[in-house]
Parts: sequence; structure tokens; C-alpha cells
Amino acid sequence: MNHGYDQSLSIILGLRQDVESEGEIEKLKKILHLDFQAKISKISLEEFVDAVQGYVPPNDIEWIESFQRRYLDMSKGRELEEAMKRIG
Repeated sequence: MNHGYDQSLSIILGLRQDVESEGEIEKLKKILHLDFQAKISKISLEEFVDAVQGYVPPNDIEWIESFQRRYLDMSKGRELEEAMKRIG
């Protein structure tokens, strides 16, 4: 399919601690045609959000900070996990 672009890249977003995806991406690259192997890569969701923050105008930064708190801040989940362990 050609959508009018002469180049493309595929970026896989995943959590930083998802180390298994690196191996899966390498397996995928081995079955891809050589021309496409360099066009697929992984970036952590945390790195992506940090990078986007550098380009978002200050008056629009609230949505990215909200996203970071909601999806990437695992401290509340850890607190809940610890509380559940104490309960039983």
C-alpha cells in the first residue's frame, strides 16, 4: 500500500521494564526482508512521553502530564499491592 510516502518506520511502544519485547522484535526482524529490518524499533513509553514533552507548547503540557500520571506512574499500584499483602 502506498499512501504517498516514500519512507516509513515502525515504532513499537512498550513499558521500559518489558524486556521480553526486545527479543520478540529481534525475532521479527530476522523474518523481515533486509530492507525492512532497520525500519522497526522499540522505544519505551516513558521515553516517548519524555520526548513529546519537549515539543508540546507550555499551554498544552497538562494532557501529557496527565497521561504520565495515569499510565506511567506505578507508585499508586505498588501502594495498593502492598496494602493487599498486609490485608491477607
